[in-house]
Amino acid sequence: MFSAICTVLTCAVIAAECASLDTLAALNQADTAPTQAAKAPSARPGAPRGYREIALSGRIGVDVTAVEVEEALAEALRNPGCVAVLVRIDAVDGDDGEGVRIAKSIARAALKIPVLGLVERCEGPAVPSLFACQTLYAKRTDPARLLIACAPAGDSGSASSAINSNDPTATAASNDLAAGVSLTQLRGQLENLVGNDQFKRAFVRSLTDPRVKLTAWRDGTGKMRASNEPPAAGMPSLITLQGEHGGIQMTEGEAFACGLVIPIDSLTQVGEVADIPHWRALPTRARVLIDDTSTGNALAAKQAATTQVDRTILDLEGALALAGRLGTLIRAAENSTDIALSQPPLRLVYEAGAWLPTERSLQGRRDCWSNASSQWNLVRVACLEIDAVRQRASASLSSLPPNGPLSARRGIEAALLQLEASAPARGTILSSALAGQTACAARLLAISGQKAAPSR
Repeated sequence: MFSAICTVLTCAVIAAECASLDTLAALNQADTAPTQAAKAPSARPGAPRGYREIALSGRIGVDVTAVEVEEALAEALRNPGCVAVLVRIDAVDGDDGEGVRIAKSIARAALKIPVLGLVERCEGPAVPSLFACQTLYAKRTDPARLLIACAPAGDSGSASSAINSNDPTATAASNDLAAGVSLTQLRGQLENLVGNDQFKRAFVRSLTDPRVKLTAWRDGTGKMRASNEPPAAGMPSLITLQGEHGGIQMTEGEAFACGLVIPIDSLTQVGEVADIPHWRALPTRARVLIDDTSTGNALAAKQAATTQVDRTILDLEGALALAGRLGTLIRAAENSTDIALSQPPLRLVYEAGAWLPTERSLQGRRDCWSNASSQWNLVRVACLEIDAVRQRASASLSSLPPNGPLSARRGIEAALLQLEASAPARGTILSSALAGQTACAARLLAISGQKAAPSR
């Protein structure tokens, strides 16, 4: 039975994955972070020159919104005297989707002007902005203070913790499995931001999977390197980190040691280290309050439509990234099933006139089938999540105003076409995953009903 499931899945996965990454790349082409620092625009003679500071403080989406950040970045790009943008990050809570939208705006601006980050404290929804900035700085205060923390999917941890929990009931880990799907979506979004920057990609992998360690070291040329594998022999590791409770946490000392953040003693040092002339803060415009009700309502409607488009695109990005990783999830489920099937015979002892398996050997068998059942459940949850996003995006597209942004509409339509084209293959995967989970659960139930020899 398991062989038939695997054969069907092989064909279905190829059909479901073949264009997911291409569509995702097209949807995010304008949102990819630069691999090289942009140059500052030329200023008019006599114009004041300096950097524009943008504060991400408080709760993302409440105290600071993506619309406000986009307007500030647009103002900086229009100013011929602006030589750089300094993003001051001091945020600990808020909306995850708004945080990704802000990060994308920063990444787009970084294609045209140097964008540097000054980290005071960064948690949760503000973390994507770290990867959108070209270089990060922080003032030296206390090496033990918490500087960066991320728990992108609830408080219960990730799918990896659920899969390896050895819980004999597959449903007991459903919340953790759903959280694991969200972690996978976040990883896809962050990888789009960092592009091919292998240094930052190592941090992304650790950030979105508590099982993945981060190792950073300085190579023979003095350049900082980071990897999720141990450094080469003879090259001492400066720091090794492993995330806990659903996301990595870094203290100030750790962030400095691994090279993600550059230590400074004063703000003037940022311009010196980054080699940016005219490093002085430019005055910012005061926020204009709109008293006219009709004008205010029109602006609010426009912002609401823009937010709806952005949230739909974020959902589709996560769904496409998840669809592109269905093969990995399926292979993990197949491997777990193979391990359960290849277990050695139960160890028997003669007790009370009968040969009975030991409790220890039975427990090992139960753990294997519980793990396999959880892995198939993760595949099932992923398929359901992708189709739920597809349905929400279709409803959102039909409710968009006709005069909405054409490029965004076309991007949503292209992503929807891809998800709809692969829907039959996902239907096959979903059926096979359900069959695999049911078969594993039946094996688990049969083993749980076996009588074990009394422990001695």
